[in-house]
Amino acid sequence: LDFDAEHKPYNYSYDFNVKDSDQIVLANIINGKIEILDETEVRSQIITPLNKEQLFFSNAINNPFYDVIIVDAKAGSGKTLLALSGAIKHIRKKKYQRIIYIRNSVESLDKGEDVGYLPGLEEKMLALYFSTMKKTNQHDFNHWYVTLAAQRHAKVLGIFSRLHLRDNKSKYLEHLPRVYRLLKNTFQHTWMRPLEDWVEEHLGDHPLLNTSHKQP
Repeated sequence: LDFDAEHKPYNYSYDFNVKDSDQIVLANIINGKIEILDETEVRSQIITPLNKEQLFFSNAINNPFYDVIIVDAKAGSGKTLLALSGAIKHIRKKKYQRIIYIRNSVESLDKGEDVGYLPGLEEKMLALYFSTMKKTNQHDFNHWYVTLAAQRHAKVLGIFSRLHLRDNKSKYLEHLPRVYRLLKNTFQHTWMRPLEDWVEEHLGDHPLLNTSHKQP
């Protein structure tokens, strides 16, 4: 394209500065032509895109020109919410009949532990829940919330260990340290002391639980 010698088919998003104005116009390049985003239409959905990146993302979801959309952004930037909002918009327009949402049960360790949520998000979500459930006994809720979390983490440790020992699927070993840390995080509560003592006695500082295990 004449205005951008480095333009590639996958690099389709641009913002143009209007001459003698502070206005910025967002546009895509489709089939070699500039198409201006209809921001009013793009924002007409359950979750409103706030910045230009979210506007481009939401517009791509609703544009049949794109078959696959890959988004790489920080946790909490609205990827999932905007994707579901765009999907619901399609459902309401009767373009599709259902939404299929798929998420990995275990995050990739290559990106660290900050994938999928931001620090403080858990506390924020719990506070939001309690603000609407006035009659909920927070002490009892927290007790079972932590207990069920510990049960889940212990179960995952067992499943991954079984896959290694019985089925020779050792790739799951690399996830053990992270799950073990999540289990130990529940031990800060006094009622988890018996489980903490048992884990310390039987698992302790097992190398597979405390050191990242990589396959050769």
